Amino acid sequence: MTLGPNGAIPFYGFLEESGTTAGAIKHGTFDLGAEIVAAIKDGRTLFAIDQQPYLQGYGAVQALVLNLRQGISPALPVTATGPGFVDAKTVDLVSSLSGTYR
Repeated sequence: MTLGPNGAIPFYGFLEESGTTAGAIKHGTFDLGAEIVAAIKDGRTLFAIDQQPYLQGYGAVQALVLNLRQGISPALPVTATGPGFVDAKTVDLVSSLSGTYR
């Protein structure tokens, strides 16, 4: 398990340099980027946990505006913006949004 691109990309370098085949070591990570999307597609990474940072910032501003304008507060103390698990079954669906909104 690595914590996003800062750990995953060196892990991919290790796999290549050591001659370890995809799937020989089970790997999961956080966040999406071009390298991680490619690794999910080719089997080097089983999954990435997508945290939706875009929604985290947007949701906070939206809650403040609604509270100031209408006096409306969120119904729950935490608004879920993830985590979403991206794996071989869902990677094609989210890959076009990687680096933009995900």
